[in-house]
Parts: sequence; C-alpha cells; structure tokens
Amino acid sequence: MNTPTYPEKIKQAIELINNKYLAEKPILATSKITKKISNVTDKGVSFICFSQEFIPRTMVAIQSLRKEYKGSISLYYHEEKANKDSKFDLFLEDMKVNIIALSTSDKSLSKIEVLDSSPYKYNILLDADTLILKPIDILFEKIKENGIMLHNFMDFTPKNSEKDIHLSQFKELTSLYPTALDYQRAVSGGIFGFTQGNFMVDALIELLKFGYISKFKNNFDCSLQLLAPHYKHYLIGAKYAMSCEYKNKRIDPVIVHFHDNQHISSNLLSLLWKDVYHSIDEIYQSPDRSDKYLMDYLTHYGK
Repeated sequence: MNTPTYPEKIKQAIELINNKYLAEKPILATSKITKKISNVTDKGVSFICFSQEFIPRTMVAIQSLRKEYKGSISLYYHEEKANKDSKFDLFLEDMKVNIIALSTSDKSLSKIEVLDSSPYKYNILLDADTLILKPIDILFEKIKENGIMLHNFMDFTPKNSEKDIHLSQFKELTSLYPTALDYQRAVSGGIFGFTQGNFMVDALIELLKFGYISKFKNNFDCSLQLLAPHYKHYLIGAKYAMSCEYKNKRIDPVIVHFHDNQHISSNLLSLLWKDVYHSIDEIYQSPDRSDKYLMDYLTHYGK
C-alpha cells in the first residue's frame, strides 16, 4: 500500500489533528479499525444500515437500484442495532446483495470501515434514504476518470446553507476552513463515489476520526466539504441527484435523496417512494416496519 501524499494545506490540518487530538486517543490513533478485504472486484454500490428503523428505507433503495442496475451491491450493517428478520434476509437474497457486518454502529466510524474495507475498486456509496429512478452506470465512468465523485446539495454554496454552521465546528483547521467556505458548491455525503487507493480517502478518514473524537455534527458532509477544494473530483448536479426538498419538483431526476420523514410526505417524489415500498410489501408481506415515520403513515393512510 502506498503512503499517502497530501497537498500542503491538507498536510497541515492532519498534522494538527494527529498532534493535538489523536494523540489523546491512542486507540484510534494507533489501532487498525477494520481488516481490509483482499478480494477486490471492479465496481459496486454500497449502502449502510445504521439501525433497525432504516431497514424499510434500505429495502426501498435497494429495490429501486436493482431495477436499474445489474451489478454488485453490498450492504453494511451492525448486527445488534439492525437485526435482520427472515423477510429482510429473503429480500437481500433475492436482490443478490452481499452482506458485510460492521463492528460499530457509530456513523462516523461506520463510514471509516466502509472506506477502509470496500470490496470494490470503484465505489458508489448511497444513503439508505435514496430512490434510484434511472440507470447510474455512467457514474462509475466519472469515478474512474476523476477518482472522487461528490454531490452538490440543492445548488447551495457553503455560505448560503446550513453547512456553514456545521463547518464552523472545524474552524481550528485554519488551513482548510476558509477554502471550504469559499468553495462554490455545498456537497452532500448522501451520494459519494471513490476509487480505492485515492489519497483523498486517506485524508477523509483522518478528518472523520477528528470529527468523531470532537463529537461534531454532520461529520461526513463537513469533512467532504473541507477536502473538496483540494482534490480532483466530479460533481453531480443537484438536478441529477435531487433532494426531495428541491423547489422545482418538475425536474426529472436520476436519484432522489430524502431526509428525515420526507419519504412519507405528500409531495410527488414521496409518492414514488411509497409505490416502491408497497410493491415490496406485497411480496414480502409486511417487512420490517420499525421506521416510526412509516408506521405513522401506514396507520393513517396505508395498509
């Protein structure tokens, strides 16, 4: 494995993190968090199921993806926090999904495990609350060409979105914070692509450790925002992969990204989500309904 080389501003930030913060947490500083997977395949899409309540959303995301994509899919999950019942197991088997167990349920550390142990050379990491409406194979070509793929959140810039509030948590990283604010696009980690061995991934892992130790909010998104100005990447537009909160609902997106309870709201994009859920429900007969928002919707309007 090649030793990472960093741009000077990244190097300054990582030296500060290692000297001031990770030195106080020797377990994170010196231990191997995960074992790397040796059998690397060419490309694939991965999801993380952090807890039981995300199982219905994960099923909808996988079902919608499988309709448009025939390649490899992996699901990372934490066994204690996201117990899989027999219906979910059957669903994953039918969808031909690889299962990879996480050693932690913490979101930042889970992302580190995925980044550090992916079985793919070219990776697309999708949030469980996404819905795929069209083929996404072209995104792998963009990842091959650029190494990294980021997603512009609702055409925002860091200075006109809530991300500047979260970014202020990282103010002490003076070599990165100003350039992150000045970057022309706010990025979301809900749709992220990377090439295994890309040095930005190594830097990202260091920032995620820092955010984890510091208990920062929105750690993954902010870490990507801090690194974006310093590395070559392909940026997916907000109309290609669209937030369900995007004002222009007439746009025909490839991917929809839902937030909080938006998957069961009354907008047109949420109706698409519900259609996929009900199609799963018909086959697998009331799969896991631990999603409190979904349960409320089904109690009042659904089955």
